[in-house]
Amino acid sequence: MLEIDAGRIAGEIAKSIGETVLRRLRRKGVVVGLSGGIDSSVTAALCTRSLGKDRVFGLLMPEGESSPDSLSFAQHLAETLGIASVVQDIGPALQAIGCYHQRDDAIRKVIPEYEAGWTSKIVLPKLSDGLDYALFSVVA
Repeated sequence: MLEIDAGRIAGEIAKSIGETVLRRLRRKGVVVGLSGGIDSSVTAALCTRSLGKDRVFGLLMPEGESSPDSLSFAQHLAETLGIASVVQDIGPALQAIGCYHQRDDAIRKVIPEYEAGWTSKIVLPKLSDGLDYALFSVVA
């Protein structure tokens, strides 16, 4: 079990964010991409703690295959932190540059029967299995 003083470490990280953004980079604030997940939530909270809510801006970027819950969680976080935010659907941009097509082509290399409209995901093995190397699987 990892034993750390979480409050002290969070304070050190927040202090470092402030020094880096305001002094070293000479910026007025930060834009944080909010996915609704833990990583972006912690980042936004630390930035808000360090810089204040008026210097943190949340950018929510759902796309066609994002879970609606992710957007809801991200919006709730922005409201809770009191930071300004905007929702920008990036699905049309991903479609335009061929991301979904490239993904489908990659899946067809493993599952030739794969067709448009199918759902898919990448499954990672449990880290606790003690494998020397991790192989992922594609499920469709």
